[in-house]
Amino acid sequence: MTATTKKAGTKQRKDRADAADNMRIWESVCETDPAYTTRINQRGGFTAICAMYQRQEATRRFGPEGEGWGYDATLTNLAVGERLIALVELRLWWRDEKHEIRYCGPVWDSAEWEPRGRYDSDAAKKATTGALTKALGSGLGFNADVFLGKFDDNKYIEQQKEKFSPFAEAAKIQQHQRAGKKHTVESGTASIKAIIDIQPLYELLVIIDCDTWSSKTKEQVSNTFAGRAEKEGVPFDAAFIKAQCEQAQAKIDSMEQDT
Repeated sequence: MTATTKKAGTKQRKDRADAADNMRIWESVCETDPAYTTRINQRGGFTAICAMYQRQEATRRFGPEGEGWGYDATLTNLAVGERLIALVELRLWWRDEKHEIRYCGPVWDSAEWEPRGRYDSDAAKKATTGALTKALGSGLGFNADVFLGKFDDNKYIEQQKEKFSPFAEAAKIQQHQRAGKKHTVESGTASIKAIIDIQPLYELLVIIDCDTWSSKTKEQVSNTFAGRAEKEGVPFDAAFIKAQCEQAQAKIDSMEQDT
């Protein structure tokens, strides 16, 4: 191998590494769970993404809104003939791996204050949400598969449904358990609710400490105990939840004896 060939090979590997690094955010957030989309049969038809789902995924990637990511938005009211338009200019920011703030945008979106002659008090909110969706999508690649038109393909949608199915995670856990491997369930995923019926434990926890547990969703309870199982180095499965129920019931029995 000549020095020139070796140098060319090194450059190609560096270019591939740089390209992968350039796509590190995009490729981690570009796919969409079909459960959080809606098909809109207007303006030729398009797929709408749940705004709360986008915020959840941004929080999962960067951290809490206002801490790991956020946006700066400016509202301007424009009179276009007899129409009053809420125009929002938005810049998205996030913290990178070095905790430095990065920006993308600005992007714009608008909504009419009186569509079809009726006042819409949510016009500014709609414009802001639309601008945020554009910034997350076009700027960083969130839900890029929707914007790239992949959700126009029913086959792709079915593939995504299968990929994001909670039972797919359950199957992985069973495979790992049979192989004697430890499997970690990602916090915040809907799969936890399908793997384990958390309801009995949730009811016992509310009895023990109503102020703490009654305000929590079943998914939050599941996440808490998934973390506990991981810390103890045991599978987060039906047997683990059953053991937690038994401990909780024992505590309730003890509380009743003390009264």
